[in-house]
Amino acid sequence: MDISTDMVKKAQENIAAVKVSASILLEQGSADLLPYADNSFDIVISTQSLHHWKNPVRGFNEIFRILKTGGRARIYDIITDIPSAVFKNSAKEYGRLKLLMLWIHACEEPFYSQQATLDLACSSLFQKGTLEFIGVLCCLDMVKD
Repeated sequence: MDISTDMVKKAQENIAAVKVSASILLEQGSADLLPYADNSFDIVISTQSLHHWKNPVRGFNEIFRILKTGGRARIYDIITDIPSAVFKNSAKEYGRLKLLMLWIHACEEPFYSQQATLDLACSSLFQKGTLEFIGVLCCLDMVKD
């Protein structure tokens, strides 16, 4: 699901190119109003979009609603306070130019800090979350108890 019609179209093209379109459903929509029944999913993954959400707590609450008990949400995004060790390791792996482009992107977008990301989780129905880094991306992990 993506809020952008153009991104959904591009995803459809990519999926068709690898011939797996029969097993993947794409929809255009917003994180704060998910068109799915309560308790429908085991896992929800969001990648590099949290900083675009108009109301992240409402989005988290929607994810909570559609997750089954014991279900997990993994929200990946860039954050403002990437630990220097993570940044250095990522620079070695991906190159300084790519990280410079991410940094420039971070200057124009309202990215969250580690604490602000955890605060969003605590303000939602999940009530808590944990953070880990996967490369340069911060992953907020939340479980529906």
